[in-house]
Amino acid sequence: MNHIRALTCFLNPRKWGINELRNYLEERFSRLKEALDIFLEKHSVRLWTFRIALPYTPHDVNLEDIAKLVEELAEIYNIDFISAIHLREKDHRITGLADILESYERVFASIKVDTASEALKVSKIYNSIEGFAGAKLAIHVGPELITPYFPLAKNVLATEGLSLTSFVINELKNAIKKRSRSELVEVFKEAERFGIEFSKEANISYFGVDTSPSPWMDLSIAEVIELASGSCFGEYGTHWGISRIMNLIKETAAKVNIRTTGFNEIMLPLAEDNLLKVRAVEGKYGVKDLLSYISVCVSGLDMVPVAKPLNYKVIAKLILDLKSLAEVKGRSLGLRLIPITADPGSIIELKMFGKVPVLKL
Repeated sequence: MNHIRALTCFLNPRKWGINELRNYLEERFSRLKEALDIFLEKHSVRLWTFRIALPYTPHDVNLEDIAKLVEELAEIYNIDFISAIHLREKDHRITGLADILESYERVFASIKVDTASEALKVSKIYNSIEGFAGAKLAIHVGPELITPYFPLAKNVLATEGLSLTSFVINELKNAIKKRSRSELVEVFKEAERFGIEFSKEANISYFGVDTSPSPWMDLSIAEVIELASGSCFGEYGTHWGISRIMNLIKETAAKVNIRTTGFNEIMLPLAEDNLLKVRAVEGKYGVKDLLSYISVCVSGLDMVPVAKPLNYKVIAKLILDLKSLAEVKGRSLGLRLIPITADPGSIIELKMFGKVPVLKL
C-alpha cells in the first residue's frame, strides 16, 4: 500500500476581497475534501497530510485577514496545512509575518529573495521568530517551481492542479541492500496513478510527483545515506552517498516514465530525522556541512534549529550562499531556520518534532 507523504492542491483565486475569497475557498475546500474522502474509501492508499497552496499574495491584501480565514476554513474542512502567504522580497508586510506564523497553527509562508540588498533586509525577520514558527517559513531562492513540499508550495501557474510525494525511505533502503529497485518502481507508479485518478475525480489538473525522498523521525534519510556511502552521516563519503541515492531515484523515475515536478532532490530536515539529530549531537556535522551537501543533490538548508541571538548579517550571507548554489545548479532552493533561545549544543523539546539539538550558526 502506497503511503503518500503529502497531497497538495494548488488553487488560484481571482479575487481576494475577504468575502469573495471566503466563498471561493469554501467551495473549493468542500469539493476537494468530499472528492478525497470518496477516493480514499475506494483505493488502498494511506494519506499522511492533505494540503492547500495559494499563489503569491497580492500587495493590497491584509495578511492577518488571510491567515485568520484560511485557519478557520482548514479546521472546518480538516485540511492539515495551508501554504497561504507568499511574498516577494521588497514587500513591506514581511515585518508582520512572525506574529502571524506564531498565531495561526496551520498557516505557512514563503519569501522569494533575488537580490543581495534585499537578503539583508529579509534576514532581520529571524530576530522576531522563535521555535515552531520558524518551521512554517521558508526563504526561496532560484527559479519558481511547483512542489507539494511546504512552505515553498505555491501556485505559480494559471490553472488549478495537484502534486504529491510518497514516503520512499524503506524502498530506498531495500533497493540498496537487495540491489533491486522493484519496490521503488511500484511506489512511483502507484503515486502517478493516484495523482492522475484523483485529479479527474476532483476536476483539477495533475502536475506530477516530486520524487524527493524526505524522512520522518525513525524513517531516516540519514540511514539511507549511510547505507549508500558506508560512512556515518557527516563523515567523508557523505556527498557520494547522497549522489548515489539521487542517481538511483532519477534512473527509476525515468524508467517508469512518471511526470515529475518540484525539487526532485534529497530533503535533509534536521528536526524531522532521528538519526540526523543523533549525528548532530555527536558533532559529525554542522551548518556548513549541510550547506555543502546542497552542491550535490540536496534541496536546501531545512528545519535547522539554531541558537539565538542571531546575527542577521550572517543569515543574509547564508541566503546569498544559497542563491549562488541555486544559480550554479539552475534549481530552486529553500531555507528553513528554527531560531531557539538556547545555548548551542543544547537539546530542546519542539512540539511534534520531539527533542532536537540546537546548532550554532
